[in-house]
Amino acid sequence: IPSLPVLRLIFFCASKCKSRYRWMPAVHDSQPGCTIFSLRHVLVSTFAMACAVGAQDRRDYKYLHVDPSLASLDPKGTPGKVVIIQRHGQASKNAELRPVRLAMVDQLRALVKQGPEIVKGPGVSAEVEAEAQKVLEAWKLASREMRWFDDGLNPKGVAQAVAAGAEVGHLLKTKLGVGAPNLLVTSPFRRAWQTQLIGFSSAGFEGVSGPPGCAAVAGDGFRHVPWLALDSLAETPHAETSCMRHSKTEIKRWQPCLDVSLISEECARGTTTHAELEWQAIKQAFQGQREQREQREQGNKAVASLAEGDEPLDEAERANVSNARAFAEWLRARPEEVVWVLTHQSPMIRQLEALLGREITSTGGKKYTAPANAEAVAFFLPLNVKEAVSVPAKRGAGEL
Repeated sequence: IPSLPVLRLIFFCASKCKSRYRWMPAVHDSQPGCTIFSLRHVLVSTFAMACAVGAQDRRDYKYLHVDPSLASLDPKGTPGKVVIIQRHGQASKNAELRPVRLAMVDQLRALVKQGPEIVKGPGVSAEVEAEAQKVLEAWKLASREMRWFDDGLNPKGVAQAVAAGAEVGHLLKTKLGVGAPNLLVTSPFRRAWQTQLIGFSSAGFEGVSGPPGCAAVAGDGFRHVPWLALDSLAETPHAETSCMRHSKTEIKRWQPCLDVSLISEECARGTTTHAELEWQAIKQAFQGQREQREQREQGNKAVASLAEGDEPLDEAERANVSNARAFAEWLRARPEEVVWVLTHQSPMIRQLEALLGREITSTGGKKYTAPANAEAVAFFLPLNVKEAVSVPAKRGAGEL
């Protein structure tokens, strides 16, 4: 039986969930504009908030990585911006397609390890390529199902958004003392702006209007927080339905408080899939390590990893780098001093590179790599830092 303090904490978090979601409408499945807040969502969110409150009391974070640039900072006395950049919470496609993708990658790796020897020069033998195309075709069928089209958060993603939002609120209110953000910006994809909407509510900022983006009621004394959608924060343009979104008109109808004036009517469409890029990377790594592989395999030693080595900057990543540069320039020109950004995994990595031009580390000095669902990075962006987008040799491994 839970102790009295634990029960009090649970009831406290439940009441906060109820009050903070008072302006979030329940919708039907046919209206993808907002997460459906069923009893399951409320229970999961309550538990997540309880865990987040406990983490705040211990002054550690599960989802939020604090860069050393904020460790001993007086934000009010230093010219620059406090920036929170976050990946969206878990969506259905993250949970269901990731195991399929990992199994597919294992199949492709097995082909070059066990199949006919790779040919001299670029490429693989015809037999291996033919088998690989069967795997790639299976991935196309799985990744292009319409149920992944601009999918929203699942119950786990809602809980992640609640917990991460509470951590962001604790950092800004308690540790930095800067209060609510002056600006919210998000990818126009549903899983991204849902994460920000839920997180902003969970953060518990005082004196701001809710939901974000909607003007404060006249005379209520609440501060208005602008909420903008930007194409430069959008998902990597792969040729998969999860990398496509609803139109600008539909988003505006479902979420009228989100300012979509700066995005295009339709999203950019890619020509390659995750699987095709994985296959190209595997072949390149295998080809570049062929001599070392032959030496290692003497004595029947297995290949350590076919994913190592340099990876070319493909069409999709070039789009991410271009978007990152555009966003970095846009953000530096904005007057707001506290900004909360919501994006996707690969774009988030490129955004960090474009904004800081260096690796991100946590307060403990640990190197920050690919962000998991709902993970965020908080850092200080000095106004005198020039734009610098680096191109790492390898793409970070992580969830879809």
